[in-house]
Order: sequence, then C-alpha cells, then structure tokens
Amino acid sequence: KEREARIAHVNNFDEVNRVINKTVNDLTNQKNLISDTISSNDIRISRLKNDVEYMSNERNKLLNDYKTVSAMEFDENRRVCQTCGQSLPVDQQEKIFAAFNINKSKRLEELQKKGAEVGKDKIAAKQLELDNLIHENEQLGIKVMDVAAQIETEKSKITAVTPFEDTEEYRVI
Repeated sequence: KEREARIAHVNNFDEVNRVINKTVNDLTNQKNLISDTISSNDIRISRLKNDVEYMSNERNKLLNDYKTVSAMEFDENRRVCQTCGQSLPVDQQEKIFAAFNINKSKRLEELQKKGAEVGKDKIAAKQLELDNLIHENEQLGIKVMDVAAQIETEKSKITAVTPFEDTEEYRVI
C-alpha cells in the first residue's frame, strides 16, 4: 500500500509539472518566434534606412544637376569658326543651336525621369514603411518582455517533489 501511495504521490507532482513545463515550452516558442520577427524586422529597418538615405541624397544630387543643366546657356562663340574666326553660315549656326537645345532637353528629361524614381512621394512611402516597422518592433519588444514574465511566472509554479515521508499520507500509513 505504501508503494502505491508513494508512486501516486510522485506521479501527481510529475503531472502538475508536466503541464507547467508544456506551458513554459509553448511560451518559449512564442517568445522565440517574436524575437525572430524582431530580428527580421531589424534587417528590413536597416535596409529601409539605407534606401531613404540613398534616395534623399540621389534626389538632392539630381535637383542640383537639373538646376545646373537648366541654367546652361548657348555659347555664342560656337557661331564662329574656331579656325578662322569668321561667322559660320546661318544654316550651320541654326544646326549647332538646335543640337544644343535638343541635347539640353534630353538631359533635362533624363534627369526628370531619374528624379521620378526618387521623388518626394516615394521617399515618404519608404519613410512611412520604416516608421511602421520601427513601431511594430517596439510593440513586439514589449510583447517579448510580457511573454518572458509569463515564462518566469509559470516556472515559479514548478514544484519540487516533497519527500513522501513528509506527507500526511505517509503518516497515516
């Protein structure tokens, strides 16, 4: 009878602790998943920060280039022969002037196209995505701390097996 009571006593502790350990394991898995998400988000945050910085720098560079090209004026000295100093024929002057304008227009168009890729709206969208991820990570960090606290609470519920000899059942037997 004592042997059966002793086994039942130990099994009772084992069952209680088994449930608690399962809860601790489930919570630990949950915490690890959240931590993995935070790590993944950290990588994305780093990339987004780099993207925003690159796009802002590129946008400023393109704006400066656009201003420079836009301010370019036709060099009137190109209407004169470089060798003899005489005025070029009118049709040649018109071709040179037209080529200058076409080249200037193409460069401005090219700069506008590149500028559209790093426009304010696209930078703002990246920044918003970045801000949202940072906020998400802050919330996930709080959740990790909550889950860690739950884990510790559950661990504190784990009980050591009281020696059977110290139980009321043993005293009765």
